[in-house]
Amino acid sequence: MIIQECPKLGQDSDGRKRRLVTKVYTHGVEKSPSPQSLRTAVRVANGANAETGCGADPLPLPERVEPARKLSLSQAEGTACGRPARFTLPASPSGKEWQVIAPTDERAPITSCSLIDSGTGESAVNLTGWYGDWADEPFERLLSANTRIPEGCSPRDALLGEQSGRAKARCAGESAHFLANSYARDSSRSVLPMSEVRSLLDRFAADQGDRRGCTDLELPDPTVHPRRR
Repeated sequence: MIIQECPKLGQDSDGRKRRLVTKVYTHGVEKSPSPQSLRTAVRVANGANAETGCGADPLPLPERVEPARKLSLSQAEGTACGRPARFTLPASPSGKEWQVIAPTDERAPITSCSLIDSGTGESAVNLTGWYGDWADEPFERLLSANTRIPEGCSPRDALLGEQSGRAKARCAGESAHFLANSYARDSSRSVLPMSEVRSLLDRFAADQGDRRGCTDLELPDPTVHPRRR
C-alpha cells in the first residue's frame, strides 16, 4: 500500500490534503513479497499519480525486499512493539519465547507490530495503526464483511470479533484506526484468546496515541462479536 499526498489537487471540501492511495495485492500469487511485485506496485502508483494530476514526486523503483528483523522482547523497547511487549504475555502456542517484528517508522501512515512464536516462526498477533481519513471506508467495509454487527452498533465503532479487533482515535484532526488480527492457519479460531488480543490492542493503541498526540481513544469492550457467516 502506497500513500502519497497530492499537492496539485489542493484540499477537499473539509480542508484536508488530498491523497492518492494505491493498493496492490499478491495473495495467492506469491508467498512473500518479491522485488518484482514491489516494482509493479510502484509503477502503478506512479502511473496513477500522472493520470490523476496528483503532483507527487515520482517514486524510485525498489531494487530489493528489505527483510524484516525479528527482535527479542528486550530489544523491542522504543519500537511500535515496545509497550505491548513490556507486560506479561501469555504462553506462545509452541511454548518457546516470543519475538517481535516492528518494521515501520513511527511517522508512517501505516505502522505495525507483530508478535512471533519463535518455535514455529508464525505470527500470533498482528497490530497495525492506520492514520488518515482515507482509511475510514476500508475499515467500515472490513468490519461489515467479517463481523456480525449487533443492533445499536455500527461498523464505525470500536469492536472485537472472533479473530480481530478494532480501536480508533483522532490524530492530527483526522481518523486513526488500530487493528489487531490473530488468524490461526486453517482454522476459524484466533491463535490467542481474544481477551489477550484485546489487551495487546489496548496497549498498542495507547502507545501509538501517545506517540502521535492522539485524542478521543475508543477501545473495544470485552464482548466478542461472532463472524458474519
